[in-house]
Amino acid sequence: MLDTTVQPKAIAHPTDSRLLNRAREQLVDAAKDADIELRQSYARAGKHADHKAGRYAHARQFQRMRREIRKLRTWLGRVIRDVERKAQAKPETLKAKLQIARRLHAQRREDKNNLYALHAPEVECLAKGKVRTPYEFGVKVSVAMTAKEGLVVGPRSMPGNPLRRAYRGQSARAGRDPDRGATEDRAGRPRLSENRYLRQGVARVRLPEVQGLASVGAAVLPA
Repeated sequence: MLDTTVQPKAIAHPTDSRLLNRAREQLVDAAKDADIELRQSYARAGKHADHKAGRYAHARQFQRMRREIRKLRTWLGRVIRDVERKAQAKPETLKAKLQIARRLHAQRREDKNNLYALHAPEVECLAKGKVRTPYEFGVKVSVAMTAKEGLVVGPRSMPGNPLRRAYRGQSARAGRDPDRGATEDRAGRPRLSENRYLRQGVARVRLPEVQGLASVGAAVLPA
């Protein structure tokens, strides 16, 4: 039996202003640890712009908020270029911070696989569809259990749609035949029809019609 859920991450609510300012601060600290003297760190200006962007967003003055975010993005780009010019042999810590800063500086709102936490780049924005919490920031997790005994084989974190990889991987870890079948919870993908299952490589699909069990599907994967 397979079930998929979301494992929330302990991160602050991501905002452009905070992420840009924190990435600049961490990159400046890493450059100082590597004995790199920067032209300008924007320590006071960056902190002030971050606070102003938050206040403008609270007052719904979005043009002024976007102006402060553009300043933060520009200052982050200047620090990135300054570090790249002056760093000859980059330490591993500085390389990691520089890579994260480049990714954050280049991303835009309409992009996919955006960065939502500097300390956890694997975090995804997942839509829950609930009024109270429409979005959740975490990682998709697949949990596999044996159908008869109810023993938990083990959870695995998987980005994207984890059904097929979870079935193969967890079945192999449990020492079971992966071609016998699986019972899968469709709560995470309520619009997934039988044809979409077949396009994913599932050989046969049996969807119960009993009320209350409509969210459970038994799928047999091919060899």
